[in-house]
Amino acid sequence: MIDASADGEEYVAACLGSLCDHAEDPAGLARLAADLVPVLARLDPEVVRELPALRRLQLFLVTRGMWEELAEVLRFAESDIADRGVVRRGLLRRRWCLDYPLLGDGRIPADLFDARRDFELRACVDDVRHRDGRLVVAGHAYITHLDSRRSRIEVWLQHGGSRIELPIRRISRPDVTADSRQSAVNHDDSGFLAEIELPALARSARRAGWRTGRWALRARVTARGVTRAGRATGGRHAGERTFDADGLTVVLARDRGLILQDVAPRQDDHAWKGDRATGLQWTDAHELVLTGTGDVDADVIMLVRGHERHAWPVHREGDRWTATIGETASGLPLRSGTWRVLTGGGPVRLAQALVADLPEPHGTAVHEVSLRTTRSAELRLAVRPGLGPHERGPYSTRRRREAARRRTTRLVDAALFDSYGGGQYSCNPRAISEELARQRPDMELVWVTRDGQFTVPARDGRMRVRTVLYGSREHEEALHTCRFIVANRRTQPGWYGKRPGQMFVQTWHGTPLKRLGRDLAGMRYAQRVREEDLGRHVAAWDVMLSPNPFSTPILRRAFGYAGEVLESGYPRNDLLFRPERRRSARERLGVPEDRRVILYAPTWRDDELIHPDGSTAFDVGRVAGTLAEALGGSDMLLVRAHYLVADRVAFPGTALDVSRFPDMADLLAAADVLVTDYSSSMFDFAGTGRPMAFLTPDLERYRDEVRGFYFDFETEAPGPIVRTADDLAQVLKSGDFTSYKARYQDFSEKFCPWDDGQASARVVARMLS
Repeated sequence: MIDASADGEEYVAACLGSLCDHAEDPAGLARLAADLVPVLARLDPEVVRELPALRRLQLFLVTRGMWEELAEVLRFAESDIADRGVVRRGLLRRRWCLDYPLLGDGRIPADLFDARRDFELRACVDDVRHRDGRLVVAGHAYITHLDSRRSRIEVWLQHGGSRIELPIRRISRPDVTADSRQSAVNHDDSGFLAEIELPALARSARRAGWRTGRWALRARVTARGVTRAGRATGGRHAGERTFDADGLTVVLARDRGLILQDVAPRQDDHAWKGDRATGLQWTDAHELVLTGTGDVDADVIMLVRGHERHAWPVHREGDRWTATIGETASGLPLRSGTWRVLTGGGPVRLAQALVADLPEPHGTAVHEVSLRTTRSAELRLAVRPGLGPHERGPYSTRRRREAARRRTTRLVDAALFDSYGGGQYSCNPRAISEELARQRPDMELVWVTRDGQFTVPARDGRMRVRTVLYGSREHEEALHTCRFIVANRRTQPGWYGKRPGQMFVQTWHGTPLKRLGRDLAGMRYAQRVREEDLGRHVAAWDVMLSPNPFSTPILRRAFGYAGEVLESGYPRNDLLFRPERRRSARERLGVPEDRRVILYAPTWRDDELIHPDGSTAFDVGRVAGTLAEALGGSDMLLVRAHYLVADRVAFPGTALDVSRFPDMADLLAAADVLVTDYSSSMFDFAGTGRPMAFLTPDLERYRDEVRGFYFDFETEAPGPIVRTADDLAQVLKSGDFTSYKARYQDFSEKFCPWDDGQASARVVARMLS
């Protein structure tokens, strides 16, 4: 139900937004749009005039019943809108128009494309520091849709009707272009730096008649004959700060921007509860050293993000304490995201002097780490992939895509591997990589990492392997020069263009129970599959692996793929036929030989409801806790949350969280019993002959509304299907799966005909043929 009481633009956006899912369904689009016509036709003309150009155009097409043109514009809004700029139109009255579909079509009024409503000021203060009696303010300002070259920027402090002009120095800010979420115009020249001498500011304030008050930073930009002015906000990556600067309170806030006021910052007990850090310093080893004074209330300092946490020891010497934050206990860096810094006494807060002059962002091999604070001086670590401004964002993607078409660099005898978009060293790409290293030890193997969350085998005489950061120049070079590309998802960057002579092996990552790709059409919670994106990826594939004859026609249809399919079995399952891998996996997990290992590995839910605290409606942790309690201590319960939700799951009780274990295949090798629901791990595990059970509390909803199935799961599942954790515990305690023996054999014959430990060898033989 659309709320008709919503304000103009919000109301129209809600109405028109409901049409997006039907851009590829002409009949459904016409039917739904026709229902909206009586409602939208009654809109106040003044409301319509104030809408952005895209909404005005969509509204016109709906009310005129131009369904084919409406579908074109909806597809454009979903895909190419960030690539379009503005153009000058008109003979007598020249004006800026947005270069949208149907511009120049005689049936469409030219006024609909007028860009004046879409030209908006983007002015941000990205940093402010107090140094030697000065405030150093860094920011940027531009007008959307207009290139910033030769633009004019003015900055001032305003209090009521009075203002103090601030001299600025223009600086290059390619990061602003990278983060602008568009590719049509360049904003590298939008940066500015203002140095405010505080004594001079006080004199100017007195001349302006100010005695007390609050001064806000404002900006005006003029570009290509267009002027916009307004208040500067806080930059997206600036954090929030409050500190004293020679008796002046400086506030940098996301919503309010930079505020200077002549009242002392609050430092009441509530605001400063927690341990105080007085020093922050990066080392050459990319470790962050925190120092402080006083009796810190903990033996460790923790970094927390969702349910994930890591700890480092606190060292005391007299009244001083030190903690060094480096690699996690697993030997891996922190993953991307914003991390809270805590001790037993609560959040770590920074002393005023630190808040006023935070260290600059620090670059590591794979990350950029920025130190930020909240309004109450709590320390945060903001971690993101360490890509430069010319390696990220739509503007870079467009230029790199254009450059790729002109590439003539020769291919080299190397292979690039991408597992889950650079998330893991695992699955079919790992198995192929290791087999290729055995057969061709001279070949260089390049692995893509998105977040540094895996290690690869040490580079030695048996294996020449290295990693590249997803989206980096090194990744770009490898994609354009490696003879072989091996991936298990559609995760190649938008700028990738396949080179003549390259072989792209698409392994995919599971026998399909759940519908895929085009077959998801009509499912209630399906993500939209854009034909253009799907076609771009699929066109690059030379060979697609299929684990069994059942999967081959499904994969062809779901992805619209007409090329070669190699029914090889899945390379990732080869290790399930190697007893030494089972022993090794159990040793790494600390499992005694005589203890039964139960692996609980559910899939994720496309309709998953994420609550404000980060938890989900389908609570894997709660189920695992109930199961662990019911089983007691005789069995070892491993729980593997799906990688898309692993950081939102907490595991109570004795269940062992193995969600970050490097490779699911090793867990399957270690397990004596698999418990899953709709995960493709059931097909992998079937080749072992070991028992399975299925916990499916939402079977009907998931099958009928969420994803849909390719076969009758209830009649073919090779083990008992239960609805509750208590029922599952009873099944596992009994240990009796004999009644499913015949069904298990049928399942294995249907889905595992090629599971013999030699799939990797078959794939590599095809690659090298």
